[in-house]
Amino acid sequence: MKTRIRVLRWLLLLLLLTGATGVWAQSSTAPTQTVCPGTEPYLVNPASVSNSFLWTITPGVAGVNWTISTPNTYSTNVIWENLTGVPQVYTLSLTEDNGSCQTTVSVVVTVNPRPAIPTIGPITQPTCAVATGSVVLNGLPAGNWTINPGAIAGTGVSTTINGLAAGTYNFTVTNANGCISQPTPNVVINAQPAPPAAPVASIVQPTCAVATGTITVTSPLGATYEYSLDGGAFQASVTFNNVAAGVHTITVRSTTDLTCTNSSSVTINAQPAPPAAPVASIV
Repeated sequence: MKTRIRVLRWLLLLLLLTGATGVWAQSSTAPTQTVCPGTEPYLVNPASVSNSFLWTITPGVAGVNWTISTPNTYSTNVIWENLTGVPQVYTLSLTEDNGSCQTTVSVVVTVNPRPAIPTIGPITQPTCAVATGSVVLNGLPAGNWTINPGAIAGTGVSTTINGLAAGTYNFTVTNANGCISQPTPNVVINAQPAPPAAPVASIVQPTCAVATGTITVTSPLGATYEYSLDGGAFQASVTFNNVAAGVHTITVRSTTDLTCTNSSSVTINAQPAPPAAPVASIV
């Protein structure tokens, strides 16, 4: 008489939780399981390495893909993917053979879909006034969600991620089922711009003939700069005419970032007085 497999074996679906301990945090022997797309480990416990094993999955609908990493061992990883947008149900079975008889156990696995990849909205780059950038993420899932990096929790179909230092970011969203989206395309936050150098100017001082002076900015120059005198309107021209005597402030501003400014002071002298009328003696 053939001897049946001595120990009743349970099919375990182990869920690896990435906590601070870095260990297997929980296991389940329930005959039905719900998973998210990604890699899930399964095993038979206790394992008889001398027996032969065969893992199989019933065929499913298009859009749900799976891969059994090692179908002929007592433990394996199954990589699930569900692109249908709705949960899909599979039966994962394991047949164990000890040479005399076989035992098959099964678990019904519901594979939830991933949430959609968030879409990238407006990106705000750093300025001279604000050192960090931000990005709007749209198309977020219903219910509670968490965005990473940053572990930003919230609800609603759109949110703004603030305080982003210079660098490249790819965001994922985790929905209420714990399923994680594929990452977004690159979001590039530029380095904070530097303000322009302090302006340098040449001065034409008043004369006896002309009561006012002229200020001409000589640095920095270029189409990306504009200039202001004493807080007045900015202009592209580097020259300020008819400037009265006194201390004046020249401000240079970037045309690509209006918060990037720098200033310096110059002095227009008082108009010189003409010499006294000549007095002559006649001999």
